[in-house]
Amino acid sequence: MTSPAWVRKRDGRLVPFDPDEISRALFAASESLGQPDAFLARELTDGVVHFLACEPADAPPSTAQIAETVEKVVRELGQPVLAQAFAEFARVRLAGPAGAIPVDRRPSVLTIPFTPEATREELSAACLRAFSLEAVFAPDLAAAHRDGLLTIEGLVAPFEMAGCVLEPASSELEAVMGARQHAGCLVAIDGPEYELSKRPAAAPDYACALVAALRSVQLPAVVNLNCSIPPPWADEVISGPLFASGQSTTGAREFEAVADSLAGELISAATDAEAPAPVRVDWHLGEEDFRPQAEDRLLGLVRRALDGAPLAFTFDRPRHPIALGGGMDRQHPAILLTVQVHLPVVADQVAGLADAPARFLQKLGSLARLALSAGVQKRDFLRRRAARPGLARRFLLDRARLIVAPDGLRAVLSTLLGRPAEQDSEALDFARRIVERLRDVVNEDARTRHVDVGLDGSRLWCSPPTVEGTPPPLPIETQIRVAARMHTAASLGEFHLELGPDVPRFPRELADALHRLWKRSAVGRVQFGRNYGSSRQLALARES
Repeated sequence: MTSPAWVRKRDGRLVPFDPDEISRALFAASESLGQPDAFLARELTDGVVHFLACEPADAPPSTAQIAETVEKVVRELGQPVLAQAFAEFARVRLAGPAGAIPVDRRPSVLTIPFTPEATREELSAACLRAFSLEAVFAPDLAAAHRDGLLTIEGLVAPFEMAGCVLEPASSELEAVMGARQHAGCLVAIDGPEYELSKRPAAAPDYACALVAALRSVQLPAVVNLNCSIPPPWADEVISGPLFASGQSTTGAREFEAVADSLAGELISAATDAEAPAPVRVDWHLGEEDFRPQAEDRLLGLVRRALDGAPLAFTFDRPRHPIALGGGMDRQHPAILLTVQVHLPVVADQVAGLADAPARFLQKLGSLARLALSAGVQKRDFLRRRAARPGLARRFLLDRARLIVAPDGLRAVLSTLLGRPAEQDSEALDFARRIVERLRDVVNEDARTRHVDVGLDGSRLWCSPPTVEGTPPPLPIETQIRVAARMHTAASLGEFHLELGPDVPRFPRELADALHRLWKRSAVGRVQFGRNYGSSRQLALARES
């Protein structure tokens, strides 16, 4: 059973079937009743799509037929008042010249809350966020964001994608400014030590120029170092100080000294007390990095990470994409948008019901589809505006990934089962089912929406502070066991594990843990120093 691919308009035109139009119309109907509910509109839309897929159709349905089905299904699903309100809206819309169901109101005036003490940057950010919620995303998604169902990140960059991989240019400033033209939240830099290997003394100057360029455009960066597989441009002959010369892809280990120097310079800039740079170093680890002769080098990096340096450890494995941070890799050089989906909000809706776990899994699909709609709408907005010509080059916008980041899984298990997953196998199995449900929904719907989607597990297991305070972190071995189990269910981007005050601070023990994770698990990135509440963090990730 599949939903209709096409819809016939009153004037005879065939247009692609878009469930979001039904959701927007149902949301508008709920607004007219004084009870706007974006999640209910999405749930009912999913029910309508299910019934449309079950109905035999020799020809594409008309807009009138779909409106009739929506009214009938909404009424049968226990919402007669909303069905009547929708029917009134549908009759008005179908009576108009366009004959369309969707209700999409875009105001020409923005209302920006402010205080007299607000800075220029705060006012600018508030204006951009308000514009994004009114002009980029439909009213139901804006309401879902405001109601806390999901968080649409990057609202301050409505005219750009979330992130991209830095491309070669004649200077650091030109390269960063070029990236800023179509990336508003993050840039990933892939293997700069390969270009600097023939002029290692220039590493400090490169780091200084890169940091200055990032500060000038206010763009955070992830700098990937020590990857044994060179980036694609390393075989090309490119002029200019940023990627100045061709470089052989053989003998990758000869670049260790340059990578060490760059890491030191960038970490020092990022931890500058007066003006910290927006930089994180992702240090790649392969088989050779765990050999005895490389032990001192790894222990030194672990010490810096434990001391709070913005330093992550990314595992490189054969036949896996080279991860570059933020959901990007060498096959996916851009991020379209990141949307957090807040699982505890949905769990609260079914808490106390006899079949609460089953109800939650069913509702989870609607929450994931709201996130997918946000990605599609952001992509459509960028296509319409065509404000950044670079987005069309090499199909960058079409190749960009939507990142869906669920959070609060531990809180969901406590709400629905009364116990966290680490206490018994039943709870852990249910946690795995939640991750699998998210994976299945985003994969299936991503194909129909023609958007590439990745899951990000960086917030999945973190419990937000409660009135009693931040929940105590679990033992590290327990968190690693749970993380490994979740990563076998789906390809998650990052997974953060909390470190309490009793966590061993011995670098050798943690370096051994890195080796075990690289060798025996699917975990791909480890990071120290991320804070939730007052506890330190160990972040685990898998290659996307």
